[in-house]
Amino acid sequence: MRWWVCALLFFATLLNYLDRQTLSYLIPHIRDEMKFDLERQGYLFSVFYWSYAAAQIAAGFIVDRFKVKRVYAVAVAAWSLAGAAASLATGLWSLMALRALLGVFESAHAPGSSSDRAPLSSSHVPVNALVTGLVHALSLCSALAISDSSRAHCRPT
Repeated sequence: MRWWVCALLFFATLLNYLDRQTLSYLIPHIRDEMKFDLERQGYLFSVFYWSYAAAQIAAGFIVDRFKVKRVYAVAVAAWSLAGAAASLATGLWSLMALRALLGVFESAHAPGSSSDRAPLSSSHVPVNALVTGLVHALSLCSALAISDSSRAHCRPT
């Protein structure tokens, strides 16, 4: 059971990292289609991180207050919907609002996946720390391996 949960957390973390990278790949096309300048592009990139940072504290309280499994499941479903809905944005402001929602919902990932009340641990904090480290390290490496830009930087010379 523990490794099944670890696998689910791995894929959720991978999805989390990939969601953050999609805008970087699509920005040239989005900027051309929506006709905005580099300043507005900067606002679009930063709105996710500002909302993510602002919601992180509240997400930690919510994860501590309610059942981790339910909060995490709702967060994953909500950030998936917010990410998919971004494809329906008709302008800069609607895209910024959806990216902000993505940041708010993804903010539950860190406290939810590393909570000591998570189903991985029954007061086995060292095991939970090991699993959390494995999940984040493998997910980040996978996200970097998928990224074209990281392949260019990580090639041996």
